[in-house]
Amino acid sequence: MSCCADSFIGANNYYAFSLPDADRHVLLDGMKAAGMKNLRTWVTGHEGGQKSSNNRKVLDLEANGIRNYNNTVLDLLDQLMVDAHTRGIKLLIAPS
Repeated sequence: MSCCADSFIGANNYYAFSLPDADRHVLLDGMKAAGMKNLRTWVTGHEGGQKSSNNRKVLDLEANGIRNYNNTVLDLLDQLMVDAHTRGIKLLIAPS
């Protein structure tokens, strides 16, 4: 896609980091195939099954108080970073 070499086409997804591995890979592979280079996600808690997906319930990053971090959220975001980087997709991670 030489026409889009310098584009910043992407998508937003609040819960991409909490999708099961297979679903997250399908999402990122689809983005790569479509020439997308950016994914914006948020560090936020949410219920499972968002928009009829298989995402898991995740608590807020600081659900138990300021500077008391939920490592589950951070571990899930770390894996999303690895998966996105492998596909050449950059992440914009916004606080909730």
